[in-house]
Amino acid sequence: IIDALMDSFHHGSQPAYDSYIRRYKCNHLLTCFDAIDECDRGLFVACAVPSSPSVHSSKHENDEKDYEATEQIVGFCSVDGRTPDPSCKIEFLTPSTLASTSPRPYLSDLGVCVAHRRR
Repeated sequence: IIDALMDSFHHGSQPAYDSYIRRYKCNHLLTCFDAIDECDRGLFVACAVPSSPSVHSSKHENDEKDYEATEQIVGFCSVDGRTPDPSCKIEFLTPSTLASTSPRPYLSDLGVCVAHRRR
């Protein structure tokens, strides 16, 4: 999932920058995953089978007969479906109550790998 998000949001970034962003994305996803109950959370992954053999999906690179199609993650989306807290009125918002009053469902981290976007 991190690879798909990196390709979606930071395609062609510098290697030194990549390690920082990878750690940030991983920590962000883990935090979101732990903060929302399973029944209120949606984590959606889009997969695709490559149309031709690649280094990652072929047993023998030179022999297409032995080609085994393996799915690759090409997109990801997270959905927060928690019900907003009706006791939190907009006029009394603070940074600590903002998350409980945000509009729902809330879609975040929507990313599609560059090679799989519509053109």
